[in-house]
Amino acid sequence: MKTICITSSGGRTIPRYFLRSGVLQRLVAGGVKVIILVLEHDREAYEREFAGDGIDVVGIPEILPPAWFSKLISFSRSAAHIKITRWMQWVNYSVFGVPYWKVKRNILISYLLGTVLFIARNIQWMVRFIVLRVSPSQPLKNFFHQYHPDLVFATSAMNDIFDVFVLAEARRCGIKSVAGLRGWDALSNNGFLLVHPDFLVVQSEYVAEAAQKYQFFPKNSINVIGFPHYDWYKKPELIKPRDEFFRSLGIDPKKRLILFGANGQVSHEREQEFAEIFEDMVKAGTIPGDAILLYRPYPTYTKGLERLNSLQNVVVDRVRAVGLPTAGNPEIDRQDVIHQINSLRHSEMLVTTSGTIILDAVALGKPVVVLTFDGKMKSPHRYPFYKVHNGLCLDWAEVGKCRGFQKAASPGDWARYMIEYLANPSKDAQGRECILGRFIEPFDGKSTDRLARTLFSLLP
Repeated sequence: MKTICITSSGGRTIPRYFLRSGVLQRLVAGGVKVIILVLEHDREAYEREFAGDGIDVVGIPEILPPAWFSKLISFSRSAAHIKITRWMQWVNYSVFGVPYWKVKRNILISYLLGTVLFIARNIQWMVRFIVLRVSPSQPLKNFFHQYHPDLVFATSAMNDIFDVFVLAEARRCGIKSVAGLRGWDALSNNGFLLVHPDFLVVQSEYVAEAAQKYQFFPKNSINVIGFPHYDWYKKPELIKPRDEFFRSLGIDPKKRLILFGANGQVSHEREQEFAEIFEDMVKAGTIPGDAILLYRPYPTYTKGLERLNSLQNVVVDRVRAVGLPTAGNPEIDRQDVIHQINSLRHSEMLVTTSGTIILDAVALGKPVVVLTFDGKMKSPHRYPFYKVHNGLCLDWAEVGKCRGFQKAASPGDWARYMIEYLANPSKDAQGRECILGRFIEPFDGKSTDRLARTLFSLLP
């Protein structure tokens, strides 16, 4: 019996993106034994959900590389689009209290790496050469010696605390490897791949282009499979009747639902102000009185929502910050994923500041308004988060070229775009088709099948 080792580290998105997609069951049905390799402190949670006939969970201790190696990893991660890297450094200073001199030092390093390493094939090759010759984890070596899998599937190729070491060890052991990506924007904003797997599975043609352009990855070793977790979006049995869904939230079914997808991170307090702005617009008659905002918090940022409870035209969505399992980095469980799909399906449009939820909404054909202004008060960040859609982030700048959503630079713009979309949901439909074609497709409910077929084909 052939054996495939599948990595999962962090517990935030990998279970949702890959493990819950049905790929495990397809592999087992095809006569393959699956070993899910995780960190030891996550093992019990993974065993509860995934272990069974043909599926084992193995945990290893946290991998602690030498200090110099950690710095090498950190520097390689700074070799990204200089604007987004600079923004992150100033956020570290203004929000997380990183000393000013460290911020300036890191920006200088980012500049040097971003203008030299990120475009230099030979320098990337040199760093990868070093990485492949460092083996910091004896338990990881022991795992490969004991189980000797026929194929390794690293679900997050950019994960430099786990997957990178697994890929490197597989290469040293002569085991074929394939890697996926946690995020569709990972290859152009997060530095370069520290280990090139033998094969790469990506979500879209756009990601495939980024792998070739920024990572110098060979085109014939890339397979576009789509987003496996988007297969759930093609299951009509998951959609509840509209009236039933509205009543489960305490919302009058006669209302028109506007979904607000909070992005969390450094902007979450400001995002709550947008709910208050929406309330003011309804009361002032600026937008139709039958509009109601469903405020969906980011799962890891659910604090401080009490301030929204008194609002009459805003309902705080239920998002449970629980699940697999790492503290501070939880994953919403299956029922919450289904709830999010229903929230999008039954909404008139999505309003957000940024995030992959934009692609979620476009996949379901929903209009999108992206807020590109501070809330009620000016952001303290030197590089405010809303600039992600004003040229700060390379990938979102590319998405914006499709003109598939509206960017609201003020409360007045926001009100106007909501009114336009409520009156004409097909507005900007051509732009959304552009986003769908370039950044999401294939979107046919068969991404998991393509992933499974790819893994089967790579088995020796």
